[in-house]
Order: sequence, then structure tokens, then C-alpha cells
Amino acid sequence: MQVDVDRVMTEVQRATEVLGVAWAMASARGAGDDPEPFHLAIATEPTYPVSWLAERFGLSATEQRMLWVLIAHELCPIARRRIRDLNTEEVVDPTLDTIRRAVYGVAPSLAAWKELGAEGRLRKFALVEQSATADAPEHRRTIKLSRRVLALVHGETGLDDEVRFARFDDDSANVDELEIAGAALEQLEQAFAANELVIVRGGAGTGRRSAIAGLARRHGRRVLLIDGLAIARDRDGATRQLRVVARECALFEAIPVIRNLDALVGAGDIPDRLDLVEAELPGLCFATTTRPVVRRWQRAPRHVEMAALSGTQRARLWCRALPQVTPELADQLATLYPLAPSLIHAAGCAVLQRCGEQVTPSHIAAGIRSVLDDRLAGLATRISVSQTW
Repeated sequence: MQVDVDRVMTEVQRATEVLGVAWAMASARGAGDDPEPFHLAIATEPTYPVSWLAERFGLSATEQRMLWVLIAHELCPIARRRIRDLNTEEVVDPTLDTIRRAVYGVAPSLAAWKELGAEGRLRKFALVEQSATADAPEHRRTIKLSRRVLALVHGETGLDDEVRFARFDDDSANVDELEIAGAALEQLEQAFAANELVIVRGGAGTGRRSAIAGLARRHGRRVLLIDGLAIARDRDGATRQLRVVARECALFEAIPVIRNLDALVGAGDIPDRLDLVEAELPGLCFATTTRPVVRRWQRAPRHVEMAALSGTQRARLWCRALPQVTPELADQLATLYPLAPSLIHAAGCAVLQRCGEQVTPSHIAAGIRSVLDDRLAGLATRISVSQTW
């Protein structure tokens, strides 16, 4: 068995070198049927996205070795045949028992039990996938590389297709350009030092998302926006989605921000999924909502309230949205139209599209009306009633 394992790992090393991946595998050490695990080292500056995995997911040497065995199985025909030689079952993919013997040795190991388990990093972050027959013995359960890791091997650096309901927010304004009422900005700044769920409540368009994204940029982090309305209604589907979100955030060193958190509250036949947010996104995570979310949390979240802006703050926003207006006119607009920051920005863009060099009150009224009409469309239905005798 020792000779077979060595042949397998030799082909794995050859396969990774041919692929041009920046990680190289050291030769196995030890004697007998239980060799020490391979240790991975950086040969040169990493050039392939797959080289991010070890550091960003905190993988152990044996977890890294397992990934390389599975990568070689996918991409190298010779390594694939060598690995299949170790299978004791007539299956195409390597079995869990085969990988365990190749990576950890034939003797039982607590590290193997934990790292190959459901809560191990490789399965927790969906880097590898096991067959659906979870109750089958180890020598019949198969394991394979996730398509996400395979995409990284080929140099793919975009978001995984599984998270179509999420996107990076790289276009928000700098936090210094925002108008935020009260102590909300200071509270959000303090939240970045914590490692917990932060719920930001406020009206639509009050700048919750922009404030989070702006502060994240200041801290050198990206924000991954997740639409709570797009999270699956069944718990299994929601668990898978949030697990993939956690993987993408770890991979890109991003902070998850869940919009419409209240959409995950159970109602009628729809199960509650808020506990899944706690379970699958245990680190720093922001969530926005327009109404209070009342429940018994396993770990109490931090709450930040986005209050309404003052008249002076709205006037400054009008001056930025319409540079042509005077401060006096901006004060009047702030009094007449106490809109949310996002609506003021949208109204300013609409006004500038309609006017030339000169901004008139009619231009402003038309721009505001167009924005409000767009936001109100669909909230009501016109009903016509006719009666005959």
C-alpha cells in the first residue's frame, strides 16, 4: 500500500507542476504504512487564484494535500488512474476511504475524522462535495472537487454562478461624501472592530448600504451584497446559499451585507431562516432592514439606527446633486421636499438630464415628480367602476 500511495502522490506532484500552479508539494516523510502528511510551500509568488485557498480558508497541510489530490484526479489522466487503483469499490470518483488513506495514512486519525467531517473546512465552505449517500460506509461514499475550486485552477476570478443573487458593491461613494444623521456613522465604525452580526435599520434610501460600503472601502475591504428576498424559502436551499456566500466572502476577503433581512423571518408555511444567518455567517456580517426584527438570537447582534436627516444635511445634499442652485434655494428644496438621500441624488440626476446650463423651478419639479412617480408605480392599481341601469 505504501508504494501505491507514493506513486499516486508522485503523479499528483507532476500534474500540479504541469498546470503551472505556484504551489509545490514536498515529498512524504516517515516510514511504514503511516507517512507524515505532505506540507505545501510557496515556490514562487502565487499567480493562480487557487493559491489563495490555503491562507484565506486557514487550511491545514492535510486539507491542502487533499485538494491537490482531487485537483490531480480531475486534470491528470495518469494521476486519475493511480488514485483509482487505490479504490476498493467499482466507482468513478475516489471514495472517502481512498482519500483518507492517501492523505492521512491507513491508521485511524482524529485529524482525518474532523477534517473529512461535515464541519470540516473543506465541506463547510463547499470546496469539496460528497455523494448524497451520507449513511453509506466510508468505502462507498465518493468525494470530488467542487466546480468552484476547479474554476480557480483555470484562473477564474469572478463570483461563482451559484451566487447570482449577490454582487460586489464597488461603486458606492466615499464615506466622507455621505450625510448620515446622529451617531450612526460612529456606531458603524465601531462595528467593524467587532466580529458579529450588525443589523442596520432605517428607511429606504437613507444610506445604510452606502455607509457600510464606504466604511468597508476605508478599511480596505469589499462588500458582497446579498438580496434577502432571493434566499431560498426552504431551509436546505437557504443553508447551501449562505454557505456559498461564506465561501465567496472568505475567498475575496469581502464582508457580507444582507439586504431585506426581515424577508428571512418565518411566516405561515415559510420557515424561519434567520438562525441560518447566525450559523453560516458567524463572523462580521451586516444586514439592513426597514423594520425591527424581533427574535431570540443565539448571539445578540449589534443594532444601528439610521435616523432621518436634518434640514441642513438635506440642503447640502441638494447642493451636491444640483451644483447650479444657490444655498438659499437648496434650503427651500430641503424644506419642501424632505426626501431620502438616494431620492435626492436620483432627482438631481433627472433634473440635470432635462435642463441645460440653467436650472429652473419647473425643471426641479419635473425631475422630482419623475423620480417619485417611478418609486410609486406599482404600489397602487387604478380601478374604474361603471354602472348602468
